[in-house]
Amino acid sequence: MADARMYVIGDREEGLILVKTNPLKLVTIPKAQIETYAKANGKSYDEVLGLLAARTRKAVNLGQSNPPPLPDDDAFFESIGFTVRNGGSVTEAEFCFIAEIDNALYSSIRVRIDPIKTALHKLNTAQPPVEEVGLDPTSTTSAP
Repeated sequence: MADARMYVIGDREEGLILVKTNPLKLVTIPKAQIETYAKANGKSYDEVLGLLAARTRKAVNLGQSNPPPLPDDDAFFESIGFTVRNGGSVTEAEFCFIAEIDNALYSSIRVRIDPIKTALHKLNTAQPPVEEVGLDPTSTTSAP
């Protein structure tokens, strides 16, 4: 049963904003952090923004107690990233996902999703209510 909502907003000009309710927590990954991560990993800003779109959609999908009828495979999530990476939008922002989530289920999946594990972990802490974080260092995992 869902006991919280999660909002993910990707904005090419600002970066990534993650908002989770119950308790209310907002985490940002600003554009400068994304640019730093992109440079360190030999990728373009748009490639990393696409990666974040794919990974956050997967995080939202995995955290839902009753997810919408979306394919649960990497190709689907990567197609979202491909759209954003190539200048498209999934919503009026570069990407935005809103979901009612199960906090216990969310807690169990948040540590598995690179490069946003730290940001997802911080969403589950109550203090401070607004916090800026960077992306996790590159891992050997390539799957979304």
